[in-house]
Amino acid sequence: EIISVSPKHKLYTIRDGILMSRDYKTIIRCPATRKGNFEIPVQVEQLSPYAFGDCQLSSVAFSRTIKVIPARCFARSNQLQTILLPSGLEEIGAGAFAGCSQLRTIPLPVSIATIKGLSFYKCKNLPSSIMLPGHLSNFAGSAYANSSVTQFSISADNNDFSVIDGVLYSKDASILYAYPAERRDKVFSVPASVTEIAPQAFYEQAYLEEIVLPEGLLEIKAQAFMLSALRRIELPASVQAIHNNAFNWSALEHIVINRKFDIFDEDGT
Repeated sequence: EIISVSPKHKLYTIRDGILMSRDYKTIIRCPATRKGNFEIPVQVEQLSPYAFGDCQLSSVAFSRTIKVIPARCFARSNQLQTILLPSGLEEIGAGAFAGCSQLRTIPLPVSIATIKGLSFYKCKNLPSSIMLPGHLSNFAGSAYANSSVTQFSISADNNDFSVIDGVLYSKDASILYAYPAERRDKVFSVPASVTEIAPQAFYEQAYLEEIVLPEGLLEIKAQAFMLSALRRIELPASVQAIHNNAFNWSALEHIVINRKFDIFDEDGT
C-alpha cells in the first residue's frame, strides 16, 4: 500500500506515493493498491518493467516523452479500462498489458514500430477489430493471443504488412504472421502465396481444429501452433523445416507428412 524511501537515498525517491528515480525521469513501482486515474508526469522518460503490474488503476494517461512500454509493465492490472498512449510511442514490450481483462480503449499511435509477444494476452474486452498503424514493422504473432480480437486491419500506408480476410500477413502475403484469437472458424485454408508460418502465429487459438496448408509452404516456425485447439494437419511435400515447439501442448491428434525429413528439431512436434 505504501512505499517509503530514506530522504538520503542516492537512487530513489517518492512522488505522490510512487517510487521513482531520484531525477524523476523513471517510474520504478506504483503500489498495487493504487486506484482511480493516473497521469504520468511530463518529466518521466521511461518506465521500469512491471512498474504498474497488479495495480488497481482504472485509467492511465502517458506523457509524450515515453517511447517504450517495457515488458509486463501493466501485467494483471485487472481494473484498467483506458490507456491513452503517447503520440511518439515506438514499442510495446512483451506482456506489457497481459491479463488486463477490463482494458477497453487503447488506440495505437501511428508511431508504433514494434509490438512484442503476448503484449495484450488475455485482454478479453478489447475491440473485436484492431487497426495496426502505418509505422509498424515488427509484430509478434502472439501479441493478441487469447484476447477478444476477431480480425486485424492495417493502415494503408504500412509497407511491411497486409491483411486478408482479417488475418495478418507480410506485404507480399508470403508470411502468415497472426491469426485472430477470437475467430471461431473450425477450418482454415492458408492462401497459396504463403511460404512461412511465423512464430506463434496460431498461439493458443482456441477454436481452429483443422488447417489446410498450401503446396509451396516451406517452414513452420517456433511455437506456431503451441497451445492451440488444432486437431488435424497435413504437411505438404514442400515443407522443409518445422521449428522448436511448433505444436507443443496443442490438441493435435492426426498429422500427415508427405515427405521424408532428414532431421526433426528435438521439440518440433
